[in-house]
Formats: sequence, C-alpha cells, structure tokens
Amino acid sequence: MSQSSDTSAQIDYKIDIEKNITIDVENKIATDVENKIATDVENKIATDVEKNNSEKNDKPHNGKPITMIELSPNETYLVTYSPENKSFIGWNVENVEGEFQLKPDDYCHIIDEYVEHRNVVNMCVSDDKKLAYIRDIWYLNLIDMNNDGQKIELDFGYFHGYNYFCTFNLKNEFILHSRAYERNVYKDKNNISVYFTKTKNNKWMCKRIHDIPEGYDVISISKHDKLYLLFSNIYIHEWDPLTETSIRIFGNEEKIEVIKLNTLCIIIN
Repeated sequence: MSQSSDTSAQIDYKIDIEKNITIDVENKIATDVENKIATDVENKIATDVEKNNSEKNDKPHNGKPITMIELSPNETYLVTYSPENKSFIGWNVENVEGEFQLKPDDYCHIIDEYVEHRNVVNMCVSDDKKLAYIRDIWYLNLIDMNNDGQKIELDFGYFHGYNYFCTFNLKNEFILHSRAYERNVYKDKNNISVYFTKTKNNKWMCKRIHDIPEGYDVISISKHDKLYLLFSNIYIHEWDPLTETSIRIFGNEEKIEVIKLNTLCIIIN
C-alpha cells in the first residue's frame, strides 16, 4: 500500500473519531438539558403543591363563612362549621403562641354530598376531640377528629327516635336529648341519655336514661349536668337528673317564647 493511501486512511479514521466524540458530546448535552428541564418541572410542581397547601391552611373552610362555633367543656378545643361547604374544622386553644393566633388541625371533616340538603342544627365537641352533630333533628353523627374522622356508635343508638340536642359534660360524658322508641313501640316521651365515652372499640356505652317530667320542655343542658326546663311556657326550672330535683329559677305570668340557638337560648316575654 502506498504512503498516500495510509495517510488518507489515518485522516478518515481521525475524522470518524471526531464525529463520534461530537455525537457523544451532543447527546450528553441533550441529556443534561432534558434532565434539567425535568428537574425544573418537578421543582415547580413541588413548589406549587406546597404553595397550594399553604394557601389551604391559611384559609380554613376554603374561605367560606363560619356560622357555628363550639368550645369543649374545659375550653381546650374548638370546632367551627361552615354550611356552604359542609365542613368542620378543629382548633387547639391550648398553648397558643403569639397574639392568640389559632391554627387549624390538619384534619377537616366534610359531610357527604348525599345529605347536603340536611341542615346541622346542633353540634358539640369534647376535650379529647370527639365531635357530635345533629342534622334535621333526626340524624346524629359521632366522629373522632383526632383519628381522621373515625365513626363512633352508641350501643343504645337504636333507642333514639328524634334527636334534639347533645353536649359533653366536664366528666367527658356524652349527653343526648331525644324522643325515644321503647321495645320497638314508639313512645312519645322526652329522654336524657348519658353515655360513657372512654371505650376502645369506638362504641359508647349508655350509663343511664332519665325521663323528662311530663309537661316540661328542655331549653338547654349545661356542662355541669344541669337541665333547664320550661313548664307551661311560664316557669323555668333548673333540674338535676341525678337527684331528680328541680328549683324554679324564673317565673312570669305572661307566656314565654323560647328560641333555641345551639347551646344558647333567648327568652322573650
């Protein structure tokens, strides 16, 4: 083979090597660019998610109006309700930092859409974050706000017909005012049921049931186990269910109209 042929072959080989190097470099650059773009997109998505979560935390109930507020018996926990998006949010009242700036819990309980036409008429919350609410004087719901809305049942739940009012007392017992069924036969009589809530199976046990005296209407139930009853639309009595004794604390010859507003009441002569 001539010297010129060898030189030409070496040049071609060198050119091939340079081409391969160029292709490898271009591929490396393209890969790096793609990786950078992918990383930038992932970072942008992560930033947007974090921003959205931050905005959600800054606007509980998605900024909808709050119409109901309930405080636990020992004033350690608070729950708010917004009817526009059917949501309940809990707030820790203890160990508040700064200028009494409350922070909402991570869990938000939302009522199922298929019952959205039913209004919440009463709600209450315990110090250990158990929430109870009544819809349209019939449907009672019990959930654990501290356990992602775990449902709670009453062992004597079948007994209750219409549910009017509920609350927790200072001993963390659940108190329910209802009109009850008895032995599968409807009995038009008001009752106060007291439930023990310290159970492990999410089923509360009924401790006792008190019949409301004939002719009396329940106005309110306090966290101190006192019932306030209206008799003949004229007299108001404070009734102790444990001793079944009452004291008349108000009387007026004119009939009294009582308007119930959650745990409050307004008396109009």
